[in-house]
Amino acid sequence: MTRQDLGMTFLLPCSDAASNTTLCRCTAPNTVAALDAHPTTVALTVAYPSTSITTLQRPNTMTQDTLDDEEPCALTMGNCWDHDDKTFFREHIVRLEADVFAKATKLLALASWKKLPGMVDELEDIGCLRVAGCGHKFSGTPLLYTMMTNGFKCPICRYGGSAKINLGEMVEGDFPPGLWDVLCVLCTVVRRRDIIERNHQAHFSTLQLARQTITTVYRTMPWIVRFVLYNEASPAMHSIPFAQIPLKMEMDRTALEARQGIWPDDIVLNARARGSSARQLSAQIRDSGSYFVEIIVDMETVRHVVFQSAKMHYKKSTSTVRAQQCFHTEETIGDCAVHFEKCQYRNEHFVQNVTYTVPETQLRALIIGIGVAGMV
Repeated sequence: MTRQDLGMTFLLPCSDAASNTTLCRCTAPNTVAALDAHPTTVALTVAYPSTSITTLQRPNTMTQDTLDDEEPCALTMGNCWDHDDKTFFREHIVRLEADVFAKATKLLALASWKKLPGMVDELEDIGCLRVAGCGHKFSGTPLLYTMMTNGFKCPICRYGGSAKINLGEMVEGDFPPGLWDVLCVLCTVVRRRDIIERNHQAHFSTLQLARQTITTVYRTMPWIVRFVLYNEASPAMHSIPFAQIPLKMEMDRTALEARQGIWPDDIVLNARARGSSARQLSAQIRDSGSYFVEIIVDMETVRHVVFQSAKMHYKKSTSTVRAQQCFHTEETIGDCAVHFEKCQYRNEHFVQNVTYTVPETQLRALIIGIGVAGMV
């Protein structure tokens, strides 16, 4: 025990009986220690007729204890004895009452929490505490708060190994009255608040991973829009299409990037026809009696129809200002539109692009269904 220890020690209740969770309360450096720390000059003036001044020089006797007393607390970066414990507790109370995760614990509504401000008003500063196992000193209240929320571990040398302190049990030794009750109420809320935050982060990470996974699926699946052309204006069951023209579709990521990685309510796929392909497709559509539009997932092992339109006619297509809407059949999902571009030189309409819009929830369920069916 150093000369700064008050002789008051206490043992924090711990779940690990082998852990030494003893703390010692220290006293601030006294006047003698302060004089020993620095050379001082004492002037004595004696009132005699012939006034004389005698000067005494004290030797510099700086000790190791005095040097330790001058080191700042590693937690507060201030003097270990100059700490306002009431302000510390009040700031934490205000912070927790505004914290979403702390509110989720439901502990802020208990009577013990509501009594906490009054309990804090009656406290006295505990001063400096020393970890008995390693000898390092800290401001008492920040040290207790850290150990009761994160485990008994010295912030400097890591002595203690994060042994968990049991809240609510009695402290062995001379512990300041009222302080333990305040710490137990406050640290119980903090512990449960941290658990809720960790669970939330884990859930959020899982959700983000799921979103990233489904994003990869959306982007890598072979999306194809296919125009099925018939000679008949009203094809029957035995009718055979004279042409099936596929176009590769790509995902529109504009809405996704605008929402910073969060999927919008609807997924949009695009297929663009360019140059000779657009002219050839448009010519065949004009020559057909009717046609259908299908959105398919064309994999090697399975070809799944996601969207299938009702019967369509080229002569009923509108101008480029308004796209020709393709209404889906009862068994499929989403909305499709064929956009035409007017050629002023030939006064004809050419297929410009096809857009497919589907609710993200429906598309996700459909893709999961395709995956499950492929595993069976």
